Amino acid sequence: MAIRVLLADDQIPWNDDALDDRVKSEIVAEIGEKLRKKGKDPKVAYEQDRAWFTELIQYLSVKQGYDLTFEREYFGAQKRIRGKDRFDVIVIDLSWTGDHTLPRGERSNIGLKLIDDVAPHTSGIPVIAFSQNFESDSELMGIVTKRNAFPLQKHYSHVDYQALSSAIAYLTRESETHPSKAPTSIGRTFWDVFSSLPRIVIPIGLLVVLAVVLGFAHVNTRPGDTVKAFGVPLYTKKSGE
Repeated sequence: MAIRVLLADDQIPWNDDALDDRVKSEIVAEIGEKLRKKGKDPKVAYEQDRAWFTELIQYLSVKQGYDLTFEREYFGAQKRIRGKDRFDVIVIDLSWTGDHTLPRGERSNIGLKLIDDVAPHTSGIPVIAFSQNFESDSELMGIVTKRNAFPLQKHYSHVDYQALSSAIAYLTRESETHPSKAPTSIGRTFWDVFSSLPRIVIPIGLLVVLAVVLGFAHVNTRPGDTVKAFGVPLYTKKSGE
């Protein structure tokens, strides 16, 4: 069974022109001036990030085989976290600059509230805060760690694919769905196999074994002699049988 990953990030492509254009417009309005001061064209930067996310998803789902569930809007992620769906790991973006459902000017590091939502509604599920904000805020990693989440810098580089995949693999190593937890017949004993059987099968199996033993003992006992199983005398075989 594949590792189940909830990937919550407003920049995950919708693969719908209208929806993707809405995200782009929100990002330009929210941090366009900030990007221009860094010498970046906001629209070009968005398209580059969109291509990067497409490759990231391909890498995680196809190459690594993770079972991905996406949430591209903050309140959708919140509902998913508070819902009944269960995941092996949750990956949360910190700033949701492209999410039109959130008030402008209040989207930076709002993902911290999603991290806080995880603990009361899930049990022991590891959380990865996957964000580019750590680079500009020297205290943010400590804040995330205190919220019991793993901080991981997002550089929008190809190395990030491996970094996120490795973090997921490491944090889910104790999960029952981790590949290393898959049952194997190598080195298993009879009792390993026996104990792994469904409970209803065990008494039925014991009855079958007992019937076979009794049948074998009966066939191999001469008429007039006592039939024994496991050294215990059971009955005398009639003459002529």
